[in-house]
Amino acid sequence: MTNPPEQMVEFSENLMTILTTDPPLARIAGIVGILFMIWSANIWIFGMKYARNLSTRDAVLTVGIPVGGLYILYMLITLAGWL
Repeated sequence: MTNPPEQMVEFSENLMTILTTDPPLARIAGIVGILFMIWSANIWIFGMKYARNLSTRDAVLTVGIPVGGLYILYMLITLAGWL
């Protein structure tokens, strides 16, 4: 019987193998990742707004440039297969 950490490592390695060898599943995982990033950005926007007393517009700009402009653009390019 293996230790729980070894089982977790084995499970994650198997999952990564499945995700990288099955193109439709990889695209779905990428889309789900983008959706979760948008959700995170929404939480960050309101966190910045209330923690730093910013207007909603300023909070959106503060969070939106690095998240929306860089990460989501990178993910879309990766999903499209341009990289």
